[in-house]
Amino acid sequence: MSGWLWAGMGAGLALACLAGWRFWRQLVWMRPAPARLISDDYGADEQAIDRDWAQVSPHDVRLGKEWRATTCRVVFEDEDGNEHRADVTQRHWYGERPDTALVVWYDPRDPSRVTAGSPWGWLALAAGATAAAVACGWWLR
Repeated sequence: MSGWLWAGMGAGLALACLAGWRFWRQLVWMRPAPARLISDDYGADEQAIDRDWAQVSPHDVRLGKEWRATTCRVVFEDEDGNEHRADVTQRHWYGERPDTALVVWYDPRDPSRVTAGSPWGWLALAAGATAAAVACGWWLR
């Protein structure tokens, strides 16, 4: 049994290090910018089908998911005022439209590297993985 706990502690620490690195890298090397939605791949037909399913059940009974990932084309301005367009993935409830105004994070050295995810999600993952590793270590003592 302790072998599994050691493996769990190691995996938790490895995930915490990776997530901590991603948090630090995004926070230090990338910049936030307000963006505006231009288009998305979530058509009116798909939206109507998802809305009908959402009325049948509060959860998507097809896959057991409540969220949908949609690829969105956005436009934003960098620190120098240059306008850029990028494709980002945005999560939203089934049957609802993606946000038309959002914050993207871009790399000032290469503005084509853009993400709609904030660094705080990586921090939360690192904290959760650290807590899991500490719990495994506590169980082993």
